[in-house]
Amino acid sequence: MSSFLKHVLNTPNSGAKIFIVEDDEITLQMLLHNLGKDYHVIGCNNPLDAIRQMKEAQPDLIMLDMEMPSLSGLELCKQIKTTPQLETLPVVFLTGHDDKETQLKCWEVGCVDFVPKPIVFETLNYRLQTHIKLKLITDRLSTLAMLDGLTNVYNRRYLENYLKEHDVQEKRDYQVFTLMMLDIDYFKRYNDRYGHQQGDECLRSVAQVLSKTAARNTDFVARYGGEEFILMLPATDDKGAKLVSMNIHQALAKRKHEHADSEVGRVTLSVGCVTAVAPHAITPMIEEADKLLYEAKQAGRNQTRFGIL
Repeated sequence: MSSFLKHVLNTPNSGAKIFIVEDDEITLQMLLHNLGKDYHVIGCNNPLDAIRQMKEAQPDLIMLDMEMPSLSGLELCKQIKTTPQLETLPVVFLTGHDDKETQLKCWEVGCVDFVPKPIVFETLNYRLQTHIKLKLITDRLSTLAMLDGLTNVYNRRYLENYLKEHDVQEKRDYQVFTLMMLDIDYFKRYNDRYGHQQGDECLRSVAQVLSKTAARNTDFVARYGGEEFILMLPATDDKGAKLVSMNIHQALAKRKHEHADSEVGRVTLSVGCVTAVAPHAITPMIEEADKLLYEAKQAGRNQTRFGIL
């Protein structure tokens, strides 16, 4: 067994978030009391408002009462499985019926398990542990598949998936959006002089600088290819972009990475930076940033060229 799997399987579930939809107040309070010792538990007694609350909470597992008068658990589960933010979450049913027909209905709508009433909380807890650990493993493997193995920032695959999801929108979620394309100056010369192992260290160091800059939840860094990176900065205007650019250049300079084959004697970056106002698409921003990056290189490197779309 890999060290990663051992870590996940031995990790307590105390940080896991469970969302419960149960219209019976007494049952809901019992669940909150008993499961609240081991999990972060959110209760909802209105199934008609559950989807909205789930989107806000982003739980690790959902528990549904199967029989609710305003909206059955089966119908609610169907809605969950057609909601992009929720469709992959494990759903466990609470049901007073344990017959074959009921079980089949639960499986057909996409549940991972069902627990009969009256609830045996020891059994329920063991089942929840199993499903939450499986989710943690799945989430971690999905994350690893989207990370660049060398620099630990997002990879080209993640960026392409991001574009598929976001670039088709006619109007962006953010009124203003900044994108930077960054390239390490004279990186081939650096590898030739210092060797590829040191070149890898250089890439990791630059990625660390960029990751510290992308500090907000909405920001991210992706390795675009070779020594090129993309920095996404939603809700950042042109003034903010200039400040971010200055911080990146200064932070890299402070690291004092020697580069004898560069005019300034240290590792530097050339940057193409584009700020756009909604509605806008990301692909044209990448194309414009690439042009601006080329201009920065032609103008002497170790600088940022800015543009507005």
